[in-house]
Amino acid sequence: MSETRVKTPQKYRYCYICGNDTLNLYGLPKVRNKIPQFRKVQDSTRLSRWMKVMGVHKFTQKARVCSRHFTKGRPAHRNAMNDVD
Repeated sequence: MSETRVKTPQKYRYCYICGNDTLNLYGLPKVRNKIPQFRKVQDSTRLSRWMKVMGVHKFTQKARVCSRHFTKGRPAHRNAMNDVD
């Protein structure tokens, strides 16, 4: 008798905001410790902006956001601080 295994979805493979799992998913900005101070400020500013737009105060770093929530369909480059994405 063979047992059929049901494949469980990977954790955090869905959008934190809308639950979509079919579009492209992007991780939240990370604030790294071993980088210059100005870069930490940029990263933490970017992360706080994402959290404000998402309407959350606490999240897991492994959370993902789908392309539906970006005007260009993807996050802006890390250095583009004035970009809306």
